[in-house]
Amino acid sequence: MFLQGALRKDTEKKHLDELTANWDFAGKRKTNAESNALSAQTLVNERTANEQKQLTAHDKAQLVYSASLRDNGFDGEAEFKAALLTENELAELNRKISDYEKNGFQLARDRQKQ
Repeated sequence: MFLQGALRKDTEKKHLDELTANWDFAGKRKTNAESNALSAQTLVNERTANEQKQLTAHDKAQLVYSASLRDNGFDGEAEFKAALLTENELAELNRKISDYEKNGFQLARDRQKQ
């Protein structure tokens, strides 16, 4: 009977040690999870603040852009885009200006000769 009691005591001690180890491990996992949750929440807060800053900056830039369009005689972006020239159109206009200037100089020289 004494042997059975000792065996039972040893078994219960091992079981208690195992439960204690599991409890400690669970406590560490809980602490890690809480720390990770706190870090995640901090990151969410930072990103939310950054998003608000970016939205504010975007709104300010949009106001400046719209004001610049108005200051330069455009009613809006559609009118501005319609006024844009392609590289080929710009080159053609530059060629016409150059031809006009050459013709003007030629006409002026011709008048002086007369």
